[in-house]
Amino acid sequence: MIFIVSVCNSLRLSTLNQGNIDAETIPNVYQFYTRLSTFGVHRVTGTFFTFQVKSCRDAAVLLSTSTDLISPNFYEIFYGGNGNSKIYLSRNYGTNVAQSNARNLLDCNNMVTLWISWANGILKTGTGSILGLNQIMEWNDPNSPLDVAGIGIMSAWGSNAEWIFSSGDIGYDTKFCGSAGKSFTNTGVTVYNLTELKCAFRCIVSASCVGFDYNDQLQKCHMVTDNGFLQNGHGNDSILYTKCWSI
Repeated sequence: MIFIVSVCNSLRLSTLNQGNIDAETIPNVYQFYTRLSTFGVHRVTGTFFTFQVKSCRDAAVLLSTSTDLISPNFYEIFYGGNGNSKIYLSRNYGTNVAQSNARNLLDCNNMVTLWISWANGILKTGTGSILGLNQIMEWNDPNSPLDVAGIGIMSAWGSNAEWIFSSGDIGYDTKFCGSAGKSFTNTGVTVYNLTELKCAFRCIVSASCVGFDYNDQLQKCHMVTDNGFLQNGHGNDSILYTKCWSI
């Protein structure tokens, strides 16, 4: 079911520590990533984006050839590696194709703005909100460039993370996208005893609503506001509806 909406907000996510894992050591590392497609980013049409992240160390971004990330072909960029002193880049499992010094890049208490681009197989990343400025790393893929279709985020090696993708960096497609069997956790979330359709209309008329989680068995919905950080939940009877975005 798809609903039309007319407002656009930032996408805020939180990720919990996944342990001591990365693409160099774990073949299926993509399974530990939070897929942005779960939260409505269902298409990747561009070759760059900016984001904000708050973490003490080891916040990673996965650029995958698959929307659901289930693919052995990907680029992994690890920010704040080696005790928040380096950025590591891997192409697929078992590789470390590039690294750069970036001491104290991440901040435990404040959001840090970063940008990343992959046009023509040239991986670049830096700080700030302007693409190309304050560049920290650049690597030219000597093989055929990967066609990025999905994006994932992960926090590991002892740290949690909070992420913000602003409406200026993602395009809004004026629809809700549903992810069956997915729910979210959001501190202070409001619960309504409403039908699925009425939940959608309530979200439409709220300027702060970015989506809703609906449990068909309980016939309850939880409104997602743009000032909360979302996580994957465990409600098997839930469908998470978030705005359909594309990067």
